[in-house]
Amino acid sequence: MTPTETQIREQARDWFIALRDNPSSAQRAACDQWRQSNPAHDDAYRAVEAVWQATAAPGKRLAEKESAVLAVYLTAIKQEKRHQRARRWLISASACCALVLAGILWLENPYWIQNATASHSASKGERRDVTLADGSRVLLDADSAFNVEFTPQGRRVHLLLW
Repeated sequence: MTPTETQIREQARDWFIALRDNPSSAQRAACDQWRQSNPAHDDAYRAVEAVWQATAAPGKRLAEKESAVLAVYLTAIKQEKRHQRARRWLISASACCALVLAGILWLENPYWIQNATASHSASKGERRDVTLADGSRVLLDADSAFNVEFTPQGRRVHLLLW
């Protein structure tokens, strides 16, 4: 190949690329004039077009094949997003239910934590007679609680609820 043929092919390639990217009417006219000025120019331009067309068909087939795989992938992403939204909603709803339940329990028995940690407690409407380890007795009225602490110096009774 002579340098002029190489240059002609490069020019044909450049014109082809320029015309594929929204050419102006002046660019089209200049390309037409270049192609008509020499039969080798037109042949080179047609060769570039032929190569483009030949490579477009496999690319199109590949794009069609890949579009099915891409569609499956995109569907999986959408489903995962739906699952994430559902999971977030479920966690939020569970947290709200837990807060409501905690509020109801607190309104029912605001000292339930103290009752749970107390050595001895009596519920609403209950009276208890508790005998301690040293033999002493404590009478618990309704809705009350206390802790007992035994030391070498003696016994301590801490009234938590009265």
